[in-house]
Amino acid sequence: MDYFNTKQYANAFTIINKLIAIDSSDYVSWTIRGRVLHMLERDDEAFASFDKALSINPNYYECYSFRGTLYSIKDQPALALRDINMALSGKINDSSLIQRRAGYYIKNNQFDSAINDCNYLILINHRHFKAYYYRGIALKKKGDLDAALVAFDSAIAINPNDPELHNDRGFLFIAQEKFDKAIIDFSRSILLAGNEDSIAKAYAYNNRGFCAYKYGQLADALNDVNYSIQLLPSNSYAFKNRALIYLALNKTSAACEDLTSSLNLGYTKKFGNDVLKLQSKNCK
Repeated sequence: MDYFNTKQYANAFTIINKLIAIDSSDYVSWTIRGRVLHMLERDDEAFASFDKALSINPNYYECYSFRGTLYSIKDQPALALRDINMALSGKINDSSLIQRRAGYYIKNNQFDSAINDCNYLILINHRHFKAYYYRGIALKKKGDLDAALVAFDSAIAINPNDPELHNDRGFLFIAQEKFDKAIIDFSRSILLAGNEDSIAKAYAYNNRGFCAYKYGQLADALNDVNYSIQLLPSNSYAFKNRALIYLALNKTSAACEDLTSSLNLGYTKKFGNDVLKLQSKNCK
C-alpha cells in the first residue's frame, strides 16, 4: 500500500499483480487492484477487480464500499446505494458510511431517506456539519427552502471556512430571490477557495455575476462574468449570463455572439432550451 498511499499507482499495479499471481484467491489484493485501476482511470477494469474480490468473498464489506464509491462517481446512484447498504450490513453504525449513503440518496432523488440518515448523524454528533449540509441539500430539492436555510446556516456555523457550503447557500438565496445575500456568500466562497481551485472560482465568479445582474449592478456583473470566462472559457452558462448582461446594456450584437458561443459549448444538452429561446427572441 506504500506505493498507493504515495500515488505511485503504476508501481502499485505491478506489485499487486505479482501478489495476485502468487495467490489468486486473495480478495483483499483484488480489491486493492480495483482501487489502483480506478486511480489509473481504468474504471471498467476496476469494476471487474471489485467483482472478482466479491465473487471470492461476498462478505468482504470493505469492497462493497469501494465499488459503491465508483458507482457514484460513474453517476449510477441506485447501484451505489445497493453497495453502500451491503457495506453497512457489516458495519451498521459506521457514521462515514451513513454519511455517504445520505449523499447517494440525494443523487437518487430519495430525499426523505437522505434526511433520515442526516437526522441520525446529527443525533449522535450535533456538530456533524456534513449531515446539516446534506440535510440542507435534500430539503432544498424537496422545495422546503426555509428549512434548508436553517440546515445550511447550522453547517456554516460549525464550519465557516468551507467554500462549498457558502456556494450552496448562495444558490438557495438565488432560489429565494435574495440576490444581495447570495452575492455575500459567493464572495465568501471566492475568498475561501484561494488560488488553488480555478474551476471552483470560475463558477463562483459566474454565480456572483449573475446575482449582480439580477440585483441591477450591471458593471459588477460584467466584470465578474468576464473573469469567470477568462478562468474557464468552456463554461456555456457563463456565456449565457454575459449575454443577459449585454441585453440589459442594450448591446444586442455582443449578446447574440455570446448566445452562439453558449450553444456551441453545449448549453442545450446540459441545461435546456433557455439559450435557444433568447436567441430566437433577440437575434435576427
